[in-house]
Amino acid sequence: MEFQKACCGFGHREVYQNITVQLERAIFEAVEQGCTLFYTGAMGEFDNLFSAAVRKA
Repeated sequence: MEFQKACCGFGHREVYQNITVQLERAIFEAVEQGCTLFYTGAMGEFDNLFSAAVRKA
């Protein structure tokens, strides 16, 4: 049986610092480690940043 690696990202409604670069690095690292599934809550600002970083990767 083959398993897929997953990464979850969900967070705060508002993000008070620019975390885009750090988040993109983390997503690229997850992809390099074999993650192929990404889940997010899709409700707050962090979730939107997470989704954008996944799309960019």
